[in-house]
Amino acid sequence: GVPRHRHARAAGEALLGHTLAGSAMSLYMTGNITGAQGNDYKITQQMDDSGYLPPYSIRNPITGAVFNYRNFDPFSTPLKIFINSMEGLDELAYRAEQGEYIALRRLKEQDV
Repeated sequence: GVPRHRHARAAGEALLGHTLAGSAMSLYMTGNITGAQGNDYKITQQMDDSGYLPPYSIRNPITGAVFNYRNFDPFSTPLKIFINSMEGLDELAYRAEQGEYIALRRLKEQDV
């Protein structure tokens, strides 16, 4: 069979991945991490005017210190993909709530 140390390493890598994904989701849901912040100039301008975090930033929830992770490659690449995906889903949900036709709504209606 496979040596035990390989099983332990695989389990450790899986645990690390789940921990990082959970941490990123927690930071996103509390507003302490940002991605590209969309392509709409008006929305990004409103974010800047209201004191929202700059693009690709992480705020330490305890100290309030802000860290820009934009050029922290290769570690930031999976984080950028994940956070930008979450921002994109939020934008689609916002547009659907405003009455704009979104193809995802049609897909949900077909599932019912």
